[in-house]
Amino acid sequence: NSMDLTDASYRIFKHMVASLQENTPKKIIVVGYTCSMGDEKDNLHLGKYRAEKIKYLLEQNGLQHVTIETETRGEDNPHLPNTTEQNRKQNRCVDLIYIY
Repeated sequence: NSMDLTDASYRIFKHMVASLQENTPKKIIVVGYTCSMGDEKDNLHLGKYRAEKIKYLLEQNGLQHVTIETETRGEDNPHLPNTTEQNRKQNRCVDLIYIY
């Protein structure tokens, strides 16, 4: 049920923000995902919270002038089938869609 970025993820995030500042999109859509473990309603909330956290971090790191929308998929439409722990781990993520 974590929404925190690891140190490695935060370094990647900072590099991504620097790239976005050089080539700024008109809009960013942040989509939050979860695995299928736990209550579906809780997973929807968790996916939404993950997306909102990334939106907040983008705004706090110089992209507040970009339109940023959030969506959640919860456990629906996973990147990988939720059949193994490794797949579930990879499904606990966010996607960013850039519109130029």
